[in-house]
Amino acid sequence: CGFATRTSWNKLVNHLPIHDQLPQIVCQEKSCSSEFKTLEELHRHFYTIHKQCFECETCHLLLTSKTFHDVHQRSHLSAKAEQCKFCPKTFRTKVQREIHEARHTGEGRYKCDQCGKCFPQKGELRNHKEQH
Repeated sequence: CGFATRTSWNKLVNHLPIHDQLPQIVCQEKSCSSEFKTLEELHRHFYTIHKQCFECETCHLLLTSKTFHDVHQRSHLSAKAEQCKFCPKTFRTKVQREIHEARHTGEGRYKCDQCGKCFPQKGELRNHKEQH
């Protein structure tokens, strides 16, 4: 059919059932024999039916705790209640605001062991270390 992917085996596996080249994927949980055409469908079924999971009503993202779900739900709200103390920028959560404010002050939990510079997020320190 011309479908090709170099990035993911799962994309190809998910594509093949369209041509009936793969058998149905069967849920392996006890007393469940639900069948699916794609791994994505099986994963959604597993996490919504067999595992404690919370689905976002807006974007259908699956979250593993009620707390994560509630925080994520706020991301869909248009109002941003947390205002930076140093500039007019606003944020949906206190954590986002605190990370941003650390950039103004130069503070951060993650310190470079080579130069002493601090970063509010671990990924930023990792990127910084690559430049040494």
